[in-house]
Amino acid sequence: MAKCPVVRHGPLPGVEQVADLLRAAEFRPFPRAADRAAWSAVAARPWVERSVPGLLEAAERAAEAGPPVVRATDYLDFIRTGFRTAHNASAGGRTGVLGVLTAAECLEHKGRFLDALLDFSWALAEETSWIMPPHLPRREGWVLPDVEHPIIDLRVAGVGRQLAEMSYLLGPEMDAVTPMWRKGINAAIRRQVIEPYLGGSHHWETGTHNWNAVCTCGVVASVLLADFDTDTRARVLQRALGAVPHFLSGFTDDGGCSEGPGYWAYGMTNYAALAYYAHGATGGALDLLADPLVRRVFAYPTCVVLTGRQVA
Repeated sequence: MAKCPVVRHGPLPGVEQVADLLRAAEFRPFPRAADRAAWSAVAARPWVERSVPGLLEAAERAAEAGPPVVRATDYLDFIRTGFRTAHNASAGGRTGVLGVLTAAECLEHKGRFLDALLDFSWALAEETSWIMPPHLPRREGWVLPDVEHPIIDLRVAGVGRQLAEMSYLLGPEMDAVTPMWRKGINAAIRRQVIEPYLGGSHHWETGTHNWNAVCTCGVVASVLLADFDTDTRARVLQRALGAVPHFLSGFTDDGGCSEGPGYWAYGMTNYAALAYYAHGATGGALDLLADPLVRRVFAYPTCVVLTGRQVA
């Protein structure tokens, strides 16, 4: 299979070529929960083994408490006070716990966290929007998400990715509860992520900062891991490739990041995941690490660290 390096200054494959690559590949980015040999090996790793009891206890507490309520006034609170605390606590409480419950069910695989996963993921699916209050447009009257003009921000892309990963890992287990579960999750991802992405323009697509990688990764993971047809996956992935040169152009020739090490970590961990998903979904054909600059970017933290958390 021909390699398709994605670099700052070079041609990008078309939609049909990407579709052909997707059809020819068997995409298995990580083992599903039913692969007990693989998950037992994960659980046996020393750094994981030490964390499992605490993880299961946290999942038990979350299952008992249920998903927090996300109120419209949580959005208004940001406009009124300038603080996002209320929305972070309610909406953030849902997404944070969903990851804990997903990991707990994959590690234990006894089914005892499935009902809680249903409650939390269904609550997320029913949210009008996953956007964070500070990212609403600065226009008069736009203090709540507009259902007719969905916007993709960091959280929208992240929630889509998180729900899609859960669906990929636990799809058969979800279907055993009810096939309507995955159907509802997929519809929510389509409404909040995929259709807005393909149907509009987004400032972060040409950004040279972390938003580009974080949002692009979330959108691509959403479409590749959830239940979408090859044509939709190809259109999303091919469009996402166009964001890569913009993101990489934000780094200096020595790999430096003007956003600092914190945002470097946020952006580059998502870029690495994006590269991984694109590589795996196309049988290794799409290479988002091909640009020589990328190696220098990944070496950036070791060049600026002084000691501990202090950097030059």
